Amino acid sequence: MTKFTRREFLKTAALSSAALAALVGLSPVLDWRKGQPHDPLQAVLATTCSGCPAGCGLVATVSDGRVCQVAGNPNHPLNRGKDCTKRQVALQEFAGLDRVKAPLQWEPRGSGISKTIDWANAIDVVKSAFQKFQPGEIAFLMGPFPDHLYDLVQILSTRLGNASVLRLDLRAELEGRVTLMDATQRLFGVSRLPYFDIGRADVVFSFGSNLEETWLSLPAESLSAGRSLDPNRMDFKGHVVQFGPHSSRAAAGGAEWIPVKPGTEGLLAQVMARLCAEHIAGRPPDSSVSLDSSAIAEACGVPLGELKRLARLFVEAQHKLAVPGGAVLGQTHGLAVGEAVLALNALVGNLGKPGGVFLTPDLPVFMGSALRPSTFAELAGFIERLRSGQVKALFIHGVDPLADLPGVFGFADALGKAELVVSFASFYDQTAMQADYIFPDRPPLESWGYQRCLAASQYMAISGLQPVLEPLEGSLSTADLLLAAAPATAPAFRDEMDFIQKSLFPLMTQGGVCQAECPEDFWEQWLQHGGWWKVKPGLLPPVPIRSVDQTWKSATCGEPVNDHRNDDHQNDAHHSEVSLLVFVESNLAGFTLTGGKLCSASQSEKKIRLEIHPETARSLGVHVGDIARVTSPAGEIQGVVCECKTVQLDCVAIPLERGQAGNPLDLLGLEQNESGCLASVLIKVRVTKAEI
Repeated sequence: MTKFTRREFLKTAALSSAALAALVGLSPVLDWRKGQPHDPLQAVLATTCSGCPAGCGLVATVSDGRVCQVAGNPNHPLNRGKDCTKRQVALQEFAGLDRVKAPLQWEPRGSGISKTIDWANAIDVVKSAFQKFQPGEIAFLMGPFPDHLYDLVQILSTRLGNASVLRLDLRAELEGRVTLMDATQRLFGVSRLPYFDIGRADVVFSFGSNLEETWLSLPAESLSAGRSLDPNRMDFKGHVVQFGPHSSRAAAGGAEWIPVKPGTEGLLAQVMARLCAEHIAGRPPDSSVSLDSSAIAEACGVPLGELKRLARLFVEAQHKLAVPGGAVLGQTHGLAVGEAVLALNALVGNLGKPGGVFLTPDLPVFMGSALRPSTFAELAGFIERLRSGQVKALFIHGVDPLADLPGVFGFADALGKAELVVSFASFYDQTAMQADYIFPDRPPLESWGYQRCLAASQYMAISGLQPVLEPLEGSLSTADLLLAAAPATAPAFRDEMDFIQKSLFPLMTQGGVCQAECPEDFWEQWLQHGGWWKVKPGLLPPVPIRSVDQTWKSATCGEPVNDHRNDDHQNDAHHSEVSLLVFVESNLAGFTLTGGKLCSASQSEKKIRLEIHPETARSLGVHVGDIARVTSPAGEIQGVVCECKTVQLDCVAIPLERGQAGNPLDLLGLEQNESGCLASVLIKVRVTKAEI
């Protein structure tokens, strides 16, 4: 285990910052090796944003050991110098008042009473667990960031005898990524994430997707090409049509929003394909002959004439694109909906063409290991194993399952059954407070690592993390801790740096932005650029494995999800029942989407926002600013009523925001779609004014 000294940190900063400053057009930096008085180092360092797992590149300017500025890396192929509010997470982390600065042991678990232990004891705790428990009794629950630690844990798990490793990515779950991968498997024969070339599309049909969010195709990449998803910008050349019960900010800003009754989006995609085919060939495809366009239009709540107008607009556009999102993929029949939307793209012939649909290639570092997060079906099975006592030791990193899982999953009760719970959280999140130990990892601004850019760039890309600030004295990375505690049969990596370099050096033979003939030169260029990427696009054209007419599965109108355990809820609340839509807020910042907060002890919690159409609010007897109670068969929350005309009638939309006073996911049950993912929409809930 190598101690990261101040001299080593300064040497790294000097190596990477001078070349990077020239690359991004910044003024020259001071070199500490030239004998500057009082060590007034000013460095420009490339690293990676930790606000979400996308892997956007950042450039940090550091002076006198403090971060002066953090901005997007203009040379990174993913975000091209753009950034979003999530980058503030890195700065908040470093300045967080609740940062855990040393290993802690709770005495007893959940008591709030802790004592500080040293890192040698922390290593012994983990080493003893590896020796005491059988492989099937050990489990790792990982978050979506960073990838290098996940890869290392996978290797260690294999050497331990196949301990369980699960990866919880709530954002990916609510965006329906696994469901979309399964739909791609059905239609194209490969389980890959598709790339939607929004930046070059003339007409975009959005079926429940949030086009402002960094979801599969980055708005930042569109901006770099002179095109924007903001219809109010003068350089916007395309047209966005949003179908769904709730409009995104892009639609609210000027794009066309077509309100659709929840659960009918799959039928809408299929009838839209029929209308497009009729416009192209004069007859409907064989798969849609039985579809009654008039009846479906009525079921969707959209006039048939309006659908015909939109179909004509779509067909006549040179570059057209249909994109499915979490609001439709998260239905009980979401897999059929995803396949219907992909089939619509195939029908109009935009596969592998500019402004169309592509497939993302495998990245040459641990290929495929991080593409598919654990589904909620897999997590439910794991929680049952935990509850039954089959899992004795649980190690948690980068995720707060007590905040990020619906209460009906019973994780809190199951956690109490484990003999040993270790959290590697840098801050006091809900799960860390219920662990036996907290062994804090270094925050990203103090860390080494890498993150795959899975689906939001045209280029094969891996983003690099390097410390832009000297790590806290006495701190230890989780990777170094695990390697120190690993048994003798584990891989022979000296430390975290050794693992990262051995994982990355094979990229020297792959070409790309780092042109080096020896490992030393490659590493220096890796630090200077902030990662590795190909200089030419590497997207793959999708090829349907069967005729589009033969691949469609009927995307029947989704039935509202209801758990009939609570008969009173069903019998006396028909007058106040509406459909629930839980969605990810586009300007969300934070590691976790709900309860996890960077400063949980000092931050005031925000009220949950209940977005309701004015007419629906009147029918429910609630008004703007009222505190209302939302009740489902699975749970209950309270929130403040906000009247929004961008919400379909008889629907309540609830955004997941950081620091909320409550968890909207507690309204969700155990229902899942065909891919085993959470059915987060079409749930019937009751909305009533709360008595204060």
